[in-house]
Amino acid sequence: MNSYEHTIIAREDLSESQSGKLITKYKSIISENSGKILKTEEWGLRILSTKLKNNKKGFYIHLKLEGNGRTIERGRTARLPLPAQLFDR
Repeated sequence: MNSYEHTIIAREDLSESQSGKLITKYKSIISENSGKILKTEEWGLRILSTKLKNNKKGFYIHLKLEGNGRTIERGRTARLPLPAQLFDR
């Protein structure tokens, strides 16, 4: 398995419960596709270099994981709960 890093940028008004749901949902998607989350970091609210959907700030969540190409593709294209998700790369 290969190691990957994935950062999710969510809306700035994300509550703690929404943050937890977002992380749980993403972890389940990765686990269902033969992946494993190694580390989860909540970087908190940061200023974006450019506006995304009229937002100047975003809540960053960084994940380190192991998986194959299919695992990463499923995690990248997953529909995470709205209104939490702002941008995902």
